[in-house]
Amino acid sequence: MPTYEEACQTVVVHKFCQETAVALDRCLSSRTSAECRPEMQSFEACAKKALPSVSELLNDVSFQQCTAEAAELKRCVKTNGAAAAETKCKAAEESMMGCAVRKIME
Repeated sequence: MPTYEEACQTVVVHKFCQETAVALDRCLSSRTSAECRPEMQSFEACAKKALPSVSELLNDVSFQQCTAEAAELKRCVKTNGAAAAETKCKAAEESMMGCAVRKIME
């Protein structure tokens, strides 16, 4: 199951910045990372610009289409408290993010 960060990365690469990701991958397959600096910068700029939309999409899909997983995460946070949720609810969050990524990639 992906973490929130991994889910964001997957959605950025496959839905928001596919063109720049492909260009970077192509470059890296035949050149050094130093030689691919322009492609890296283009991808990083795209990813940075897309991040708010990616986060919003993941949250929307999670709560609208992954209701069982979202309910489990809410229950875990309520049971453990917000301060402890980051560590104690990691599995529930990863399950919800995995569901959201699968729905988005369909």
